[in-house]
Amino acid sequence: MLGRINGAVRFREPLSYHTTLRIGGPAEFFIMPQDLDDLRYALAFAEQEDLPLIVIGGGSNLLVSDRALQGVAVKLQGILSGAEFAGDEVAVGAGMPLTTLIREAAVQGLGGLEYLAGIPATVGGALATNARTAEGAFIKHCLAVYFLHPDGTLGEHRAWGPTGWRTFDLPAPSRRRRARGLLEELERTDEAASERRTAAADHDEGQVLLLGEGESIAEIIEVLRHDKKFRGATDPQRGVEAEGFSEPDRAVDSP
Repeated sequence: MLGRINGAVRFREPLSYHTTLRIGGPAEFFIMPQDLDDLRYALAFAEQEDLPLIVIGGGSNLLVSDRALQGVAVKLQGILSGAEFAGDEVAVGAGMPLTTLIREAAVQGLGGLEYLAGIPATVGGALATNARTAEGAFIKHCLAVYFLHPDGTLGEHRAWGPTGWRTFDLPAPSRRRRARGLLEELERTDEAASERRTAAADHDEGQVLLLGEGESIAEIIEVLRHDKKFRGATDPQRGVEAEGFSEPDRAVDSP
């Protein structure tokens, strides 16, 4: 089954190579599918071997154990990380980085996602974690979500509700369903606005605090309380979604 995959297939691949925090032990199987057929084979292999399958996206917001992951880790590549524009709509693979989508849309004279610039996520990760800022959520731009069942058939979820308030009746995350692409609606913009949006997408890629020797969390927070950029992050009334900080969305561990 693995021999049919055109993309890279690696054994005991250190996940620290693929996480933004550079932590994580080896995955028993690491697959980088290049197209839908590759992804079908990866899903079929995991189903056949009764192994969990995890899509790691861009590797941000992941805390991965140093112990081995007894399963299949997938990182979408090729056409599964690309975009195809048609007028004001774009079909985009779940593996495309969100900032890359914003830049490519700007080149096409399209906008509407620029308020999400700086969120270190793939398109699939942004959907799975309901990425949002104070200006809105990523999901409101989505017209449809496409996914694969383990038998290789393609499924679809269509959005419902008015523009700006769209939502999906998506099932709970499951090893039996894997998102592979989205259809989104963007806004037509002028050339100057496109240039500004392209520049905006090149900025902030998230925040990580490194403690120096002898420094405590309390001391760092006290310093940040007086830093205008991070002031909102230490406001207890705003919680963990305050500007500059976020909690990891999930932890990947294995016994």
